[in-house]
Amino acid sequence: WPSAPCHIISSVLKSHSGSDSTTYSADIRYSYSVGGKTYESERDSFADYGSSSNYSSHQAMVSRYPAGSNSVCYYNPADPTSAVLDRGWTGDLWMGLVSLPFLLVGLGGMIGFTRSGGNSPVPRAPWRPSVATITSSGAVVLKPTSSPAGRFIGLGLVSAFWNGIVWLGFVRNISTSGSGLPIFFILFLLPFIAIGALLFYTWLQAGLALANAKPVLTLSRGNLRVGESAELHFQLSGGFMPTHLEIVLEGREEAQFRRGTDTITDKSTFYLQTITQTAERSGSCTVSIPPNTMHSFESRNNKILWILRATGPIPRWPDISEEWKITVDPGR
Repeated sequence: WPSAPCHIISSVLKSHSGSDSTTYSADIRYSYSVGGKTYESERDSFADYGSSSNYSSHQAMVSRYPAGSNSVCYYNPADPTSAVLDRGWTGDLWMGLVSLPFLLVGLGGMIGFTRSGGNSPVPRAPWRPSVATITSSGAVVLKPTSSPAGRFIGLGLVSAFWNGIVWLGFVRNISTSGSGLPIFFILFLLPFIAIGALLFYTWLQAGLALANAKPVLTLSRGNLRVGESAELHFQLSGGFMPTHLEIVLEGREEAQFRRGTDTITDKSTFYLQTITQTAERSGSCTVSIPPNTMHSFESRNNKILWILRATGPIPRWPDISEEWKITVDPGR
């Protein structure tokens, strides 16, 4: 909005007594001219929400614009009848951002509901592991379901977004409140601060985990079937080494369903076996898919997953924890 000289007609601090407390408001009236025509306005800023219990900020506004003084206002070029004295960021604007995380969650839920309720065809079951790389010997180098760097970046973005909004409002309101923040406002912020601290801690753990040794799993062949076995080669390379490495094979069923407006994913493990536990940095073991079990399957709301999971404790450091999805074909 462009600026225009203005004259402060009146400037008073008003108090409004209620049953529980007293609130205050800065009542400032000013005149300005645009295109040879004179207008009047009483709007202080874009976040002019009226009265509040923050006495100091309203008194500071009245002192900044005393009656009879000249100042500068900012008007809407599309509608000169609309103007403000302060077009910058104010502490009250933060209150509008409080609902932004809830809006994003709701928007994500609506998108998920629309996609799940559409008429898109059911995807075919992925009979071949698209996440694997076939080597010249026919072996399959498995790819983790998520990378440590991806987790670190994703958690960093979420943590920065959440904490940026929360702490911006907290610091801004402290700077504009000479008499301290109202107790109800502090109590209101506490859950948001706690969530932000947890996000930051999780992001820090993910950052430290980047220095861990990287487990690499190679399956002797990619066309593993129910009732068959394959050789698995594992190797730890670089970084902090765990005291031991444990690799387990898990068969897991996942079912997604709706309960009211919520989407629930129910997970149930139907097979779990430790295939190796060793202090060596590399080695081989056998992966056996038991007979009379279900092959890999994936539809819109149901999945049968076969997972290889490697874990390794590191003293006084984030542990190693990685998963790889393998595709199991039906038995012969």
